[in-house]
Amino acid sequence: MYKATIGVVLGVSKTGQSLTAQLVSPSGTPVGSLISGGFVEIGQGNYMWTYDQFPASFRGGVKFFSGNNLMAFMTINPELLEYVDAPISSRLTSAIKVPTFSIPVVADEGTPVVFRQTDDYFASEGRSIDVASEAWPPLGEAVVRLTVKSKKPGFTKVLPVLPDNTVRLELSSAELAQMGSGRWPFEINTRLANDHLLTLLKGIFSVVAPFN
Repeated sequence: MYKATIGVVLGVSKTGQSLTAQLVSPSGTPVGSLISGGFVEIGQGNYMWTYDQFPASFRGGVKFFSGNNLMAFMTINPELLEYVDAPISSRLTSAIKVPTFSIPVVADEGTPVVFRQTDDYFASEGRSIDVASEAWPPLGEAVVRLTVKSKKPGFTKVLPVLPDNTVRLELSSAELAQMGSGRWPFEINTRLANDHLLTLLKGIFSVVAPFN
């Protein structure tokens, strides 16, 4: 089993909600019982859910409810939550070393992270993607780079490291247009101060084309 923290964005009109979560299989069948714990309201209709009983290699999704009302849904893929450059569960450790994500974008089934090509994703609107893991060494002055295998010649960007060792990804609509619409593999890598190379995260971006 592994532990993960997930951002749930409902909007400013949905404050004060008592949320529950239900894991579902890729076919939509409920997995286990309804989960009521682990929710923290951040403000402005934003919530954070931490759960430490994800089955190893679990693939499917999670439905978020307020009462009987379905409020949000996101996919769960082991490539994005359980894995960095190796399964977290395969490492000898006395502490849980799992990436913590804040992903305020809606993902279609089977798609790890979805962006609209015409949207901007900045922290000022609460739309950045913040990634952290206890498995990482202190990044300090390390250069952290996002590489996306999109339309030639591909896309790269240097990412800032926040004081708490969190890597922040912000993307503008212009940068998404540069990637182009499609499903693109990505990696976040770093070169440490000792010149050692380290893969921090890998997964899939899906960039949705604008309306005609």
